[in-house]
Amino acid sequence: MRRIIDDVMYDTELSDLIYEDSNTHQRWYKTKNGRFFIAYISGDICVVDEETVKQLLGSKDINMYIELFGEPEEG
Repeated sequence: MRRIIDDVMYDTELSDLIYEDSNTHQRWYKTKNGRFFIAYISGDICVVDEETVKQLLGSKDINMYIELFGEPEEG
């Protein structure tokens, strides 16, 4: 699936899948240029910022969080 948003191409086949939610059928991706987006089963794509991705992965997939952003500070 490919979409152009604000003159930037977002392509699920050229990006890395970083999280998949089987309940909502959302697939979260990171592009080779470091941008993040969500692909929906409907075919829509929504660009999201890094902070949104950190919040999602921090609660859903800690290993992927660490892989993408490094080890967080101990609480």
